[in-house]
Amino acid sequence: MASFTSLFCAVLLVFSALMVHHAAAQEMCHNLIPGNGNCDASTCQMQCSSLNQGTGACTQTFTNRFNCICNWECS
Repeated sequence: MASFTSLFCAVLLVFSALMVHHAAAQEMCHNLIPGNGNCDASTCQMQCSSLNQGTGACTQTFTNRFNCICNWECS
């Protein structure tokens, strides 16, 4: 049983190394859309889509305020 486990781990390690080698890393850019501390998820998504063809998400700050953060692939 120990040899099967060792073989399985070795095969998994090889496949993991191959997957990482072929992964294409893409640089992501981020931008904060200023607001009043309230963030509506659908509005944030629409603004980011129209500005940068990216995705948007509301994030919470330490002071319980919310900001819209846009993410897109840098060119």
